[in-house]
Amino acid sequence: MKTIAAALSLILALGPAAMAAAPQRVLYQGTLRRSGALFTGNAAFTFRVTDASGGTQYWTSGSTVVAVNSGLFRYPLGITNTGADGGFPSVSWASIDPYVEVTVDGTVLSPREPMVSVPYALYNLNIANVNKYGDSMIGPLT
Repeated sequence: MKTIAAALSLILALGPAAMAAAPQRVLYQGTLRRSGALFTGNAAFTFRVTDASGGTQYWTSGSTVVAVNSGLFRYPLGITNTGADGGFPSVSWASIDPYVEVTVDGTVLSPREPMVSVPYALYNLNIANVNKYGDSMIGPLT
C-alpha cells in the first residue's frame, strides 16, 4: 500500500511539470548501411532542417558523432553537437514546409524526408486558441 501511495504521490507531483511545456526536440531514427551491409560503429552526422530543395536551412545540429548499432541510429533534433538546445523554438514552423537532410561522413543522403506531425502536435493545434475561465472553456473546439 505504501508503494502505491508513493508512486501516486510521485505521479501527482511530476505530472504538472511534465505537461508544462511542449518538448523542443524531435527524435530522428534511421538505418545506416555501407556497401549494402548494416553498419556498426561511430559516424560523423550532420542533421539539417531545410526546405524541400535543401536550399534554405532552418536549423542544423552541426557535425556530431552518433553511435550506430546494427544499422540503427537515433538523434534528438533540436540540440546542437555540443548537447545544448539549438534554436528549435526560434524556427517559424507554421510558415515552412520542413524536411530533414542527413549527412554521414561528408555524404549527403537522399532523399530529404518531410517532417510530419505527431498526435501531440495535432492535439496542441486543436486547443491552441482555447481559454479556460473557471469551470468553462471558450474558443474553437474541433
